[in-house]
Parts: sequence; structure tokens; C-alpha cells
Amino acid sequence: MTTTTTRTTTITTTTTTTTMTTTTTMTTTTTTITTTRTTTTTTTTTTRTTTITTTTTTTTVATTTPTCSTFPGNPPGQINSFAKNGANFPLMTYTKYTSNFTANSTLATLSFIITGEDGTGANHYWLLDEVSVNHTNANADVLINGGFETGNLTGWTQSCNTAANCVAGYYSHTVTSPCFTGSYCVFDSCKNTDYLQQSFSTVPGDYYIISYYLRNGNTDAGPIAMYVTLT
Repeated sequence: MTTTTTRTTTITTTTTTTTMTTTTTMTTTTTTITTTRTTTTTTTTTTRTTTITTTTTTTTVATTTPTCSTFPGNPPGQINSFAKNGANFPLMTYTKYTSNFTANSTLATLSFIITGEDGTGANHYWLLDEVSVNHTNANADVLINGGFETGNLTGWTQSCNTAANCVAGYYSHTVTSPCFTGSYCVFDSCKNTDYLQQSFSTVPGDYYIISYYLRNGNTDAGPIAMYVTLT
């Protein structure tokens, strides 16, 4: 007898699947560093006070009205003189005269006090040229128009220069000949007396040299005269 045995084997396979979920948590830490820089600026203000003192000096010149009708006897400040019929006259040739002084004020006046013959007689007259006052400390001539090259008496002051006092045409005025140098010089032959003057600034303590050229229009002194003064 045949016996058949049937064996059924059941294999149960169990598959266990393990799922591992790994969660990674990353924490980012942001660190903010705040740097505070404090700059202190110190401003120093210096106030400088400058005091400027301005001194104004006013020089008052007392002017004495000259006497026109007569030649003065002894005027102040004489630096040269030529008396009527004197022996020291520059005759037909120009002669240079010089004087010097140290200033003791801020102003000085150079004067030519002149008397002539008004065209009568032998016609004695004066010719004056190249007047200068040299400020030696500055090596500068302080006169205006000392050579009369403007053709007139610009810079100079005249007194008593009238026809009544001098006779017309015989008081101080510029001429072209005969001059020492340049184109113009001064002619004067006033019947009585006239004045040719110029004031100029000076520096106290400084040294000055005055110079000028004179001549007479005749071969003898005659009845003409002159004072040169510095006041």
C-alpha cells in the first residue's frame, strides 16, 4: 500500500523594516558685535585782540604876511644874503650855493626874498635855477619843481608879485634863457620886494642839504638884493 504523505510547510517570512529617521537640528548662533567708537574733538578758539593806535599830527604853520613895499632889514632864518651894491654877488656867471641843516621839526620853508631894478637903469636882475633840498638819509630831493622844468612856478608860493609892487613883468616868473641847465629858470627884478617860497616836510634829526644856482644880469651888483632864508 502506498501511502502518500503530503507535508505542507508554510514558511512565513517576516521582514521587519526598521526605518531610522535621524533628525539633525542645527542651531546657528549669529553674534553681532557692535563697536561704538567715540571721537572727542576739542576745539580751542584763541581770540587775539590787536589794538591799532593811529596818531594824527596836525602841523599848523603860522604865515606872516610879508611887507611888499620895502626890502626887509633882518629876516629870521637867514642862510645867505646879498646886500645892495654888495661885493659877494654872482655876476654874469651862475654860482652854486649850498647850506645844510639838521631838521628839528616836521616842516620847513625855504624862501627867496628878492628886490631888483624893474627894468630901469642898468637893468640889474636875478636869475635862479636848480633849487634842491636833498634829504640825505633817503637820498631824495624833497622840493617840487625845483628846476622849474614845468615851465611855471608849480609847487612854489609867491607873495607881493603884483604889477603895483614890482612893475608888470618884473616879479618872479619863468624864462627860457639864460638858464644854468634845462629849459627853464626864474627871472626876478621886482621894483620893491617879492617872495618865492616852498614849504616841505622834514624828519626831525635827519640831515638836509640845500643847493641853488644864482647869477646877476649885469657886470656889477647894483641896487638889487636878496635874502635866502630857512624857517
